[in-house]
Amino acid sequence: FVGLQDLRFVASLASRGGLAPDAALRAITLTPAEILGVSARVGSIAPGMLADLVIINGDPLTNINDLLNVTEVFKNGQYYTIDELLKRPE
Repeated sequence: FVGLQDLRFVASLASRGGLAPDAALRAITLTPAEILGVSARVGSIAPGMLADLVIINGDPLTNINDLLNVTEVFKNGQYYTIDELLKRPE
C-alpha cells in the first residue's frame, strides 16, 4: 500500500528529475486512476467525481514540494484542519 506521504515523495523526485510539476501531479492522481480503470469516478476534480480534497499553502504547480504544506482536508464531505488529522487519539 502506498500512502499519501509516499506519493508526494514520488512526485517530488519526478519533478527533481525533470518532470514538470503538473505532469508529476497527474502521475499521482489521474494516471493511476486511468491504469486501474476507475478514472470515470476518481483521479480528477469535476462535478460528480468522488474526491477527497486537500488545501495547500502554496502552489504545487510552481513548486511541487508545496504538496507538503497541507493545511486543511475535505474527506468524505467532512472538513478537517491538518492539526485535527494529526492529533493522536487519547
